[in-house]
Amino acid sequence: ISTLVVVDVSNPASPTVVGSTDTGTAGLNVADIKVVGNYAYVAGQSDGQSELLVFDVSSPSSPYLLSSLPVAHSPQGLDIEGNYWYETFYDQNSLNIYDISNPSSLSLVGTASLIETCKPQDVTVEGTTAYVACYENSSVAVVDVSKPTSPSVEGYISLPATSYPVFLESKGQYLYSISNTPGGML
Repeated sequence: ISTLVVVDVSNPASPTVVGSTDTGTAGLNVADIKVVGNYAYVAGQSDGQSELLVFDVSSPSSPYLLSSLPVAHSPQGLDIEGNYWYETFYDQNSLNIYDISNPSSLSLVGTASLIETCKPQDVTVEGTTAYVACYENSSVAVVDVSKPTSPSVEGYISLPATSYPVFLESKGQYLYSISNTPGGML
């Protein structure tokens, strides 16, 4: 069974494991994790299933699995913004949005379908815009998420050919992308 581990890094020279818990899924390959407030949000898949998991980490010494939601195969990157979880799905060429206002009961509220050659990896949300790394066609999808129940793809930002972006981060007016090319590309 896969494990979520909490490590105290207040003394970087001597990090200490302070707590851990099972994910509840054997062989879970974690695609991404984000900690916001008292919760750790995890996306992953095993041979038999794919899941979105929410862990309560309010007490770092005793984290526990609060909820899980079976999802389509191949969840990749995630971001949390307000009461919403933004999750990309590689095999479905989609960005799904989940309501997390009640972390113990997740619900799908919207889906943005991306072009077939996108093969989404990571997602980052800045305000009312989600940016999705499109691995296969070396671009970034720009998705209007001002209405989470009906997100719409506004267009695609072309990156250098064969850049194959895998991770994104947005900060103000800038978007940063790391590629999967030999030697990498920022």
